[in-house]
Amino acid sequence: MTIDELKESVIEGLTTELESDPDFSADILEQKVDNVINEVKQARRYAQAGYSDEQIEADIVNYISNIRNISLYDYNQSGLDFQSSHTENGTSRSFMSRYRLFYGILPLANRL
Repeated sequence: MTIDELKESVIEGLTTELESDPDFSADILEQKVDNVINEVKQARRYAQAGYSDEQIEADIVNYISNIRNISLYDYNQSGLDFQSSHTENGTSRSFMSRYRLFYGILPLANRL
């Protein structure tokens, strides 16, 4: 699976889940998925480990669930930038730490 195919798969699945929301924005969702894929690449440290594009594509597919969940988290946080809590009409919301969703995404060791 290429990175573009992974991206489309995540977007397709999340679109199905979110499209009934009257405020759904495909453009924002695509931006969130792109950002998360880049963050996963940085977290894995592919460049520092000397991974080729083919090696990156073979490895990053292992993190499709993380990419999906972080993208959904980020999409749902749109417009709530940097809030630590929110109360409205007697309803309080708090969110888990975003970085817990990166669980299992470990950096690669540098090649010598």
